[in-house]
Amino acid sequence: MDLPSAWTDGRRPGLLGQGVMLYTVDLAPADEDLFDLWYTHQHLPERVGTPGFLRGRRYVRREGSPGPRHLTVYETADTAVFRSAEYLRRLDTPTPLTQQAVTLFVEPWRSVMRVLFSHGAAVGRELSVVHLESDDAAALARLVEEQAAVVLADTTMCGLHLVEADLEATQAKSSTSEGQGAAERAASPECVLLADGVAGTAAALRRVLDAADGVARATSEVATYDQLVSLLPGADEGGAR
Repeated sequence: MDLPSAWTDGRRPGLLGQGVMLYTVDLAPADEDLFDLWYTHQHLPERVGTPGFLRGRRYVRREGSPGPRHLTVYETADTAVFRSAEYLRRLDTPTPLTQQAVTLFVEPWRSVMRVLFSHGAAVGRELSVVHLESDDAAALARLVEEQAAVVLADTTMCGLHLVEADLEATQAKSSTSEGQGAAERAASPECVLLADGVAGTAAALRRVLDAADGVARATSEVATYDQLVSLLPGADEGGAR
């Protein structure tokens, strides 16, 4: 599909590339400390150190919000990164701590997605997410672009993004050692709408959903997360391979 004009008219897209991977998971309370240690100090640096990765962000669900407790957002140059030899090599050689951590996951879900629309010059401390079904992703992208002018006029908002599942890129992990042990729920051919901000991101998504009636329907409740850490390439990789 043709990219929305936000990619071509000189405005800065909020997401750093044209690929995104979303990962959600729950854990037993007793496993949270080990998970946090592993994810922040080994796994996140390792992933962001992979060629083509542009940023990794970890979030935790806000108290009272629906949705899985943990969310990670990886931004990449494109979705082909998730089929690259180097990425798959890392999945095929998980560290001992990774092998231990994945056994603790409860209902993990992972989806590689292509960016359909993204606008915003910053990353907020708050991120809201909703899953959508649409028979016309191009029409949905145009509608989100129209709504972005209204949503981002609110100075508490930092970005609005629409991404669409790339099932081929998602499924490339399944043949690797890490993929075989992950027991992740299968991704579906859906879109996900995300709003970055300082506050009010859930209300912003509900406003867009109201406008999208007839073009898309929500398949999840709006979930709101608080940012824990954001990492760019070039940082110390700590315990990463």
